[in-house]
Order: sequence, then C-alpha cells, then structure tokens
Amino acid sequence: PEYLARRFKATYGLSIKLWLIEVRLRFAAMHIMDTTESISSIAYRFGYPDIFQFSRQFKKYYGCSPSEYRKTCFA
Repeated sequence: PEYLARRFKATYGLSIKLWLIEVRLRFAAMHIMDTTESISSIAYRFGYPDIFQFSRQFKKYYGCSPSEYRKTCFA
C-alpha cells in the first residue's frame, strides 16, 4: 500500500485520497448541472452523508457553494 501511494502521488501529483475526493466532486458537479435533484440527495449519492461536509469541500474545490454553482450553470 505504501509503495502504491508513493507511485500514485509521483505520477498524478495527488494522494489517492485527494484524487478520489476530486473525482467525486467532479461527478457531483456534473450531476448538479444535469439534474434538478436536490443538493442533499446528490451529496448522499456521491458518498457524503453530511451535506455540510459536501458543501465545504465543494466550495473549497470550485470556489462557490453547490447551490451557487447550479445557479451559475443554469443562468
């Protein structure tokens, strides 16, 4: 596991954990744009049982909250 983690970080520049978070957030963002499903159900669908944690990570990655992201995408 340690060797894989080192090789992964050397190749992709991110830890496996951060890469997985990024991938989940990208898929969640696509889902936010493509559906009218509630933000809380999208958060749960992509592995975030806590909407506040999802919103915090989403804002850290995209610079806006999920609801703001939806408004700018559908505007």
